[in-house]
Amino acid sequence: HNLNQGLVAVEKGVPPSRDSRKLDCIICFCAFNLAERLPRKLYCGHTFCQACLRRLDTILNEQMWIPCPQCRQNTPLPRGGATALDLDLAAFLGVKADLDSQRSSPQQGGRELGNQLELKPSFGKQPIIEQPQATWNHGGLADYWYLDY
Repeated sequence: HNLNQGLVAVEKGVPPSRDSRKLDCIICFCAFNLAERLPRKLYCGHTFCQACLRRLDTILNEQMWIPCPQCRQNTPLPRGGATALDLDLAAFLGVKADLDSQRSSPQQGGRELGNQLELKPSFGKQPIIEQPQATWNHGGLADYWYLDY
């Protein structure tokens, strides 16, 4: 019955509610965002925030895997780690739509929007960032490591 209500709302041009779009990680219960908590999808189709997925990797038969907390299906950890997993495009666009709608109103829940961090894609020339020597693999391409300062 809830699905039918959502379809009627979409037909009438009413955007789906935040709850119906599942824009929160079910591991940490934090809202997805466009920075550290990007919605990343495992091979099984379940979505979790990037920050939680970074902590779930495990070694099985000498290969790194991320076991899904919902169904336990293993996803091979990409070379770039959890940050290289596919984005859940629907959740990502939902987060972006929320940010865009918040931008159109001066305040959201008494909180100024200027304090929120948003990353935007850049199609221009990218800056060259020198990496510490410890991040380079010998004889191959570099694996980038993110250091917390």
